[in-house]
Amino acid sequence: MADFDIYQLEDCVQELLASHQRVRTENKTLRNELENHIRRNVELKERIKQVLARIEALEQRQEMSEASEK
Repeated sequence: MADFDIYQLEDCVQELLASHQRVRTENKTLRNELENHIRRNVELKERIKQVLARIEALEQRQEMSEASEK
C-alpha cells in the first residue's frame, strides 16, 4: 500500500489555491481591459460616424456649388 503524506497533500492544495487566486485576479484584470476596449470602440465608432457625416455634408455642398456654377 502506498504511503499517504498529508503534508504533501496540503502543499498541493495550497498551490492549487494560490493558482486559483492568480487566475481569478488575471481574469478580473482581463475583463476590465475588455470592458475598457469595448467602451473605447463604441466611442471611436461614434466619432467616425460624425466625421463621415461631415465629409458627406462637404461633398454635398461641393456638388451643389459645382451645379450652381453651370
